[in-house]
Amino acid sequence: MSTSEAIHQCVFIYPKPDKLDQVRQIFKQLADAAQADEPGSLVWAVHERDISAGEPMIVVWEIYENAAARLAHRQNPVHVKLVRVLTEDGLFARPVEIMPLNHLAGSLGPGLKKV
Repeated sequence: MSTSEAIHQCVFIYPKPDKLDQVRQIFKQLADAAQADEPGSLVWAVHERDISAGEPMIVVWEIYENAAARLAHRQNPVHVKLVRVLTEDGLFARPVEIMPLNHLAGSLGPGLKKV
């Protein structure tokens, strides 16, 4: 795989404070599905901002092998179902932000391939 084919992005999610635990659980399920069923999802890691820093925020760091892998992720039945729950149940305080990224330098660390 050439690094120019890889898709890098971060997704910023802003749960309503009273819905944070529910959103956490959904994102754990999404991460499990990406790891189990999506070989083209090279990195799908969920992080949470320290609540003392302000409003609740979940950040998902995503790296896909290519555009087809990202599409496969979006079409994964678990992803489709859980994103529907997230959006239809009013769990967000404000809209989700997707930030496309261009890889500049570095690697994922020892033992992990550079993407």
